Amino acid sequence: MSDPRALKRWSADFMSYVDDQAIITPQGKQLRRDALADFQRARFRDLAVDLQAIVRGEKPPIGRHWWEGTKGCSKDTDLALAMDWPLIFGPRPLRMQAGAADQDQAGELRRAVKSEHATNPWRTAYVNAQANKVVNGKTGSELEIIAADVAGSHGARPDILIINELTHIPDGRKEFAENLMDNATKVPNGIVIIATNAGFLDSWQWQWRETARKSDRWAFHQYSQPAPWLTASDIDEARQRNSESRFSRLWCGEWVSLTERPLLTRENVERAVSDSCLWPGGERPETLRNCELYVGVDIGRTQDRTVVWTLQKLGDKAVTRDVHVMRNVPFADQKREISRRITRDVVKCFVDKGAIGMQLAEELESAFPGRCEGIQLTSGRQGQIGALVKSMFDRGLVTIPDDPQIKVDLQMVDAAETINGIPQIKTNRGPTGHADRFWALALAMHAMPIQRPQNGSFRPRYGGMAGFTPSAAASRIGGGMGGIRFGLN
Repeated sequence: MSDPRALKRWSADFMSYVDDQAIITPQGKQLRRDALADFQRARFRDLAVDLQAIVRGEKPPIGRHWWEGTKGCSKDTDLALAMDWPLIFGPRPLRMQAGAADQDQAGELRRAVKSEHATNPWRTAYVNAQANKVVNGKTGSELEIIAADVAGSHGARPDILIINELTHIPDGRKEFAENLMDNATKVPNGIVIIATNAGFLDSWQWQWRETARKSDRWAFHQYSQPAPWLTASDIDEARQRNSESRFSRLWCGEWVSLTERPLLTRENVERAVSDSCLWPGGERPETLRNCELYVGVDIGRTQDRTVVWTLQKLGDKAVTRDVHVMRNVPFADQKREISRRITRDVVKCFVDKGAIGMQLAEELESAFPGRCEGIQLTSGRQGQIGALVKSMFDRGLVTIPDDPQIKVDLQMVDAAETINGIPQIKTNRGPTGHADRFWALALAMHAMPIQRPQNGSFRPRYGGMAGFTPSAAASRIGGGMGGIRFGLN
């Protein structure tokens, strides 16, 4: 057991406790007062005022803490050190929860707790590290470590909540993190700590991060460089074994695009955003006449979404008027929703005619002859359509709604590579699907009579029919398109 005078000092001053605890460093065993980096001390200082308040039964002055750091910058170890303090010195029972992305991440935090106790054995006289808990048997205080991939009730109202490695929590378990935060909200005198690496731009974790960064309620700490105790050789090896994107994210603290070389840059996508482009309910205002609309449909069923994207052609611009997303919807219901959007204003609708969408595409072709056409998205055709989409965004001729999922989807397609003279692109899978929104937009754009990139220049394309113009197309709405061809030239 430690010196009673030290215990008294530590119980009154969290930073004194931190400074006097030992840690194993490359130089051997040291007290933290000699080993802490400035970014660690800054995090602990902000946390100190809250922990001291909660132990006294008072409202924490800050209450919310965001710890963002690179790989190896001591997040787990620092959390283990910090959580032992209220467990040991809190005079009343405190309920604490640490949520982890999965059992492996939960195991990392457990190992950090046990390592702290091995280095500072005096603490084991007060707290006991069990399989999924750290318990003070005398006061009844406990830290429960729970994993997102383990079934069970997460309905507690913790005095202190930790969400560890937020960016490692997959989209399918987002509700786990939401539930933990909702529970913490019910405790107005509680503390929340979110500790995480950098992740992916425009993901839900990015949205949470930006909320914290911009809010006066959060103490926001970001450490965005390799941990100071790593050697140049450590960093060089990490760079060599990781992709450029992964190295930037984990070791340099940069939030990156889901796609390493996105066809559409984030800047181009953001430049296309408009708050007012969508029609209310996706329907044309009654006061608007003679619209020229083009529709693209990417077909999905279970894992992928079906997306119906409607563009209005205004001069050279493609303005988004409606984006309808369906997931796990029977094909009969999909057909009904798609058909409802092929109004008399729609000049052309291109439908993904891949294996899963072939029957639906054929049914729509029969229902809307001449206006609805199934398209096989072969690799070569994807490359050509992708080049068109990129050129439209590069020239600022696209307007899209301010929707985070759309922005993520639009950056999930890799930049084109030319193979045997044919541009080809790769579609990645991510939290919003398989770039389903991208391909619905691309098909709608492909249906439009607009300039096409060819050998570095652009040429008009009106379906390959001499004298054909967009106004001619609009005048023929509802009467079939005859010999007008909207496919690839």
